[in-house]
Amino acid sequence: MNLRRIAVENFGPIKKGSIDLRPLTILIGSSNSGKSYMSTLIYSVSSLETSRGLFRYQAKSDLRARIGKELRALMRDNRGNNTFEMPMEMAQRMYKLVIDGMFGDHLKQNLERNFRTHAENLARNDTESASVKVSTFTDLVVDLNANIKPYKIPLPDTKYLFEVSDNASSIHAAKTESEWIIKIGKKSMQEFPSRGADLVIGMMHGELFKKDAVPSLDSYYFPASRSGILETYPEATASIMEDFSYSVFANDDDNPRIGGIITDFITPLILLKRKKCHFSNWPKRWRRVC
Repeated sequence: MNLRRIAVENFGPIKKGSIDLRPLTILIGSSNSGKSYMSTLIYSVSSLETSRGLFRYQAKSDLRARIGKELRALMRDNRGNNTFEMPMEMAQRMYKLVIDGMFGDHLKQNLERNFRTHAENLARNDTESASVKVSTFTDLVVDLNANIKPYKIPLPDTKYLFEVSDNASSIHAAKTESEWIIKIGKKSMQEFPSRGADLVIGMMHGELFKKDAVPSLDSYYFPASRSGILETYPEATASIMEDFSYSVFANDDDNPRIGGIITDFITPLILLKRKKCHFSNWPKRWRRVC
């Protein structure tokens, strides 16, 4: 994402501030001045460009349902037509739904995932709300309840063309310089509004970020604190172990597999917490008491 500027108000220890981002941006300040808060926020926003979190988010069904509703209306209005185009007004409505999903619910999820707390806990102690202003392909303001304040966004003018064919067995999309061509088999017409929702969300998600003048870069966060990694590695390791035991159902010969009995034996050992013990000389010899 070509994230140019980010500004906050009543966010964590920061009462008000903004940062103009450059290829190299260094944050300098005293303890508890908000450096970690701001760097984690920047990462949370910049990683919105990857659609993985957008599709994994718990409320994705709401976005899919709203996009599916628009697609059902499009199919209904063009019943009997083998070739038709999505009206620009409908495309703009759908773009705004995707933007709401990204910078509203998805951003809130990213904040809660990266800060490991509920979003409302990120507001300053003496305030009830906080806001974040993001400057990327557009400028918009969002609060910690995932409400986006009014904004004007230059939406893409890409065309979406639909072709219904007897030969197509499923749903297929191809991109030209200025348009998407979605080919739908007649047998898939009924299920397209639900099955095609993810396809359309992904296409529109890509079109929004394609407007960036500067090529986007992948976002990585290298935690400087040892405690976070050391505290969470047992849970991560145990989760991987459990996934291995279920990989037999994936029918993939390249997948390493560990039996469920072994996994169920090892996982509690990984998660076993060390207890603080003391030594006692009662009754007549030293022994460890836990």
